[in-house]
Amino acid sequence: MRLSFISKITATFFLIFSCTVAANATNAGGIKSVTGLWKTHDGGLVRFYACGGQLCGKLIRTSSGQKKDKHNSNPKLRNRPIRGLTIIRSNKQSGAHKWHGTVYNVKDGQTYRGSLKMTSARKAELTGCMAGGLCQSATWHKISNTRVAGN
Repeated sequence: MRLSFISKITATFFLIFSCTVAANATNAGGIKSVTGLWKTHDGGLVRFYACGGQLCGKLIRTSSGQKKDKHNSNPKLRNRPIRGLTIIRSNKQSGAHKWHGTVYNVKDGQTYRGSLKMTSARKAELTGCMAGGLCQSATWHKISNTRVAGN
């Protein structure tokens, strides 16, 4: 049986629509794919979570044992605890498994432009850039999809 022109158009539309829905579902699930507990390049722990449709990250543990935000450029914030501090803010999805926003470094108290790119299901590259374009990257590894108790 020959397919009519309308049937061919309908079948083509359905195929394109299905592919578009599948692609959008993958991109929409992008935040979900990155949420969870991540081990930083130096052994710290950060929990990524959705925050208002964007991606944020809270510091759970540092590898240095640092307890206070002692390097903050604002003297009033130097006594605040860094455990639970949101260090990755307002990261907006900028592509498939890519986000751009800001990254706060507790080691020097500075906030940098940053990006995160998922390189696999359990590996991400985090990049922070200073003014002038000098950037540094580190690879982080996902260790859990769940929250850490108390965080």
